Amino acid sequence: MNRRFCPVYFFCFATVVSAQTPSAVTGQVLDPSGTPVGEAAITLTNVTTHTFSEAASDSSGNYTVTGLAPGSYSLRAAKPGFALYERSLTLQAGQTLTANISLPLSAVQQTVVVNGGSLLGATAEPSQTDIFLSDQTLRVIDRTQMDMLGPLAGAAQVVDLAPGARVTGYDTGATKYTISLNGINQGWGGYGGYTGGASLGITFDGIPIMDPATGLWQSATIPQMQIIQDTAVTYGPGDPLHRWYTNVGGSVEFTPLQPGNQFHGDLMLTYGSYNQKNLQFDISSPVYKGWSTILAGGG
Repeated sequence: MNRRFCPVYFFCFATVVSAQTPSAVTGQVLDPSGTPVGEAAITLTNVTTHTFSEAASDSSGNYTVTGLAPGSYSLRAAKPGFALYERSLTLQAGQTLTANISLPLSAVQQTVVVNGGSLLGATAEPSQTDIFLSDQTLRVIDRTQMDMLGPLAGAAQVVDLAPGARVTGYDTGATKYTISLNGINQGWGGYGGYTGGASLGITFDGIPIMDPATGLWQSATIPQMQIIQDTAVTYGPGDPLHRWYTNVGGSVEFTPLQPGNQFHGDLMLTYGSYNQKNLQFDISSPVYKGWSTILAGGG
């Protein structure tokens, strides 16, 4: 009797997971004469995720930024009286990179007034280096300040929180208004208001939202302020590189909500006087392979 044996093979798969060791950047900040510069603001921004880490140089000019993920970074250093220092660098996993900084003297010392804050990754609120080196006055109205106006406040009411701003119009909520910054107008107030001279630039995430035919802005174009992360009000035309043709007297930037570092969602239902009802929601994803998504809306 012939017996046949069928061989059985067992396969074992092993997966090796290696954790990436955090990287670091260290160095010394010096002035043109080689003297150490203390209390210089150091900012390292990841160009992929837009997250940033900050540090300050000590009395000997030394600084260290730790806990960095590998990748490409923008290194900035600034201090009042000095010009901005900026360079690009790339970090490998576990690498400690030495980046010494020579701060050139600035011909003009400039000042910015800033109020408020924003979520990590926001594009509107300036960093410390932007504050030191801006040639204009900027007021950032953050989410906490906007919430004080109530869930049905419109875009014009938010601008009214900025010093020197004035709102003229009728009704409540996100109807049409005329706004002015230090006497320079923009918008369409309609009955009870007036039409301004379209001398302020209005942008949403950096894109102009004025009427292309008239140059005027209708505040009702942003009916849901709950989806706005912060509002930046700029006084004066500013840097020509970021100036639109209507930025004669200043600009207003509405920055939408930005994705965070983890899954997140909000839902808000409100009911108020005169049968006012509103629904607002937002859902965001974390950064994955350099991409992130946020979905927000309301009605």
